[in-house]
Amino acid sequence: RGLWVLNLVGTQNEMARQHGVLVSHLLKETALPFYADLIENRLKKTHVAKDIPTLGTVLSGGVDAWLHRPLARQIPQEYLSRIAAFSKGSGYPMKKVLKATILPDAGQWLTAFLLGKNRFAPASAPPEDSLFSDWVNGLLPRLGGLGCSSFVVPSSTGLLHARNLDYEGMGRFDRHPAVIFFHPTEPGEQSYASFSSLGLHTAGMTAINESGIALGLH
Repeated sequence: RGLWVLNLVGTQNEMARQHGVLVSHLLKETALPFYADLIENRLKKTHVAKDIPTLGTVLSGGVDAWLHRPLARQIPQEYLSRIAAFSKGSGYPMKKVLKATILPDAGQWLTAFLLGKNRFAPASAPPEDSLFSDWVNGLLPRLGGLGCSSFVVPSSTGLLHARNLDYEGMGRFDRHPAVIFFHPTEPGEQSYASFSSLGLHTAGMTAINESGIALGLH
């Protein structure tokens, strides 16, 4: 399928809408729906939810009220406006775009809550054959396992920054890989590039700006 290269120009909201319009015709093929519904789908596939189907719906509603909404309330209004602009351009519900956007944080928080220190389990994860592990796997899914790695080495032209994104979504994230160039027109803002997947309107995973400042999510 090759590599998508997008050049977006305008205000932050205009660029978000442009991205949405460009991917609207193949949105179902992108990683966005996968990430938006990941927690709910995992809940429905747990052992307990399979035995008691209605419990999956109850757990999904609980996670939404207990986790998604509080996290979404922490997003600054300017970023919510971008999400709304992408949603309008793509025709994909804003609530779903929000869930996909906060998934890394939601998954990490949920995993830490279940298996973190002074919670239901010791800091180190229990053996796979332990009763507690069986209970956790039966009630709630394990999510948020970021295994990314990066390294920086000097070269004749400056620092060389390489990184590996290791996260959920194999077969989805890499189906439509994309390099997205953002050229904001607001005064004082720099252009930057995101190395990501089509439909994920964020430069918060792997990116670099025109000053040469690079970042990678871990």
